[in-house]
This record gives sequence, structure tokens and C-alpha cells, in this order.
Amino acid sequence: GGRIPKRWVLLDSQSTTDAFSNPTLLKDIHKAKGSLTIHTQTGEAVARLKGTVPGCGLVWFCPDGIANILSIANVAKTMNVKFDSSDGNQFEVTKADGKKRTFTQSEHGLCCCDMRGA
Repeated sequence: GGRIPKRWVLLDSQSTTDAFSNPTLLKDIHKAKGSLTIHTQTGEAVARLKGTVPGCGLVWFCPDGIANILSIANVAKTMNVKFDSSDGNQFEVTKADGKKRTFTQSEHGLCCCDMRGA
């Protein structure tokens, strides 16, 4: 029912791709080779741009999207991902340099990291 804050990054176990809608979380937004069609409940959206999430990598940029989404499958290829159901259902993502980000479960069940001040 509510809107997803633009400063949140969601860690999604059902996504197979990474797509962001907030340009302030990206560097080097540029035209991509090819495109990505995203199928949603309201129809299709086509992304033709990519950008870099600092410390994470290249993602699709969808300016009309409703969220910033990282695929847990993609994140786990380069970072350690741990889930803890005993402490509020949260994921801890550890980068190669040892820095950690915690994705906590929102009241609506979304696993998110608030990037305010990051």
C-alpha cells in the first residue's frame, strides 16, 4: 500500500537482476549495450541505462522504477551474505574489504538497507 522510500536498497531473493531508480545512489549513469525489460504487475518497463553502485558494481538504472533492488543471488557472487532469523530477520552483507551492511526487515516484510547518510 505505501511507497518505498527512495533511499532504501532492497535485497531481493526473487530478483534475477539489479535495478535502481534513485540516481543519487549511482555513479557514472550511461547508455547500456542492449536493454532490460522488467515485467511488473502493472505492465512492462524497459531500461536502457546502467550506473555503478559504489562498492557493489554495475546495475540497471530505471528512472521510472519504484525501488532500488539488488538480487541476493548476484550479491552472493562477490560478497558474503548471512541471514539471521533470531534477530529481527536480517541479512548481513560483508564486502571483500570487511565492510558490512545490514538489511533489516521492514514492517511490510521487505529486507532493506537505508542509505541515508551512507
